[in-house]
Amino acid sequence: MRRPKYFTNLPLWFLLSFILFIPGWFIPIFHAKGAEYLSAASIVSDLVRAFRFNPKIYLPLLMFFLLFAVPALSLGWVIQCLIVMARAKRLKS
Repeated sequence: MRRPKYFTNLPLWFLLSFILFIPGWFIPIFHAKGAEYLSAASIVSDLVRAFRFNPKIYLPLLMFFLLFAVPALSLGWVIQCLIVMARAKRLKS
């Protein structure tokens, strides 16, 4: 019995990954003593308002980006695979 070949649906994959990635930017995770909890979105808006190029400022933001981007892309790909397989099975029957 041959296994069916499934093709990656790139637009669906990136849409699902984007939907999974965006909420992470609004989860309050940073806390400064005597201040409120900060999210990545609030930090980015502060950096845009007071633009200064300092690579040391952007390194934690890059790490935070990767912290959410890699799992979002991986989970988005798995969900996309399940949807593509379900569609193929539905069309076959």
